[in-house]
Amino acid sequence: MTARFEVRQVYDHPVSAVIELLNDPSFLAQKARDFGATDARATASTEADGTVVAILDVWEPAHFPPGKGTSHRTLTQRTNPASKRGSWTQVVHGLEDRSTARGTTELVELGPQRCELINRGSIEIRVPLVGKTIEKKICAGVEAGSAKEQRYIAAALARRFR
Repeated sequence: MTARFEVRQVYDHPVSAVIELLNDPSFLAQKARDFGATDARATASTEADGTVVAILDVWEPAHFPPGKGTSHRTLTQRTNPASKRGSWTQVVHGLEDRSTARGTTELVELGPQRCELINRGSIEIRVPLVGKTIEKKICAGVEAGSAKEQRYIAAALARRFR
């Protein structure tokens, strides 16, 4: 079974500013640390067609089992500034055979200084009996944390693009 989510966030900045911020390795790593990671490292590169590939490695307290060690995950996001679209995958190391997380992003211009970020994703946990429950919990957490993330990103945009 696969659970799906959709998160929409509006920013009072142009699409180009949001793309720049969300692919900045320093911002990505700092955001991860500010949201509870014990360590985070990010890189970004640009492909020949202009697609920006940002890779974020995060180490954080393990969610399952709670309080038992550290979890390491890697988020890879690919964003094409020309199309204002992208895709992402996230791998939880050690659970690659039991979990899949992937999705798309789209930035929609709402005016010269306003845009909407739409993040759609799917989570699949292949664990008998509890996988569906874990999927729903993760998606609910993503949706519930969206407002906090939006405020964080909006504040960073305001600081960077005054």
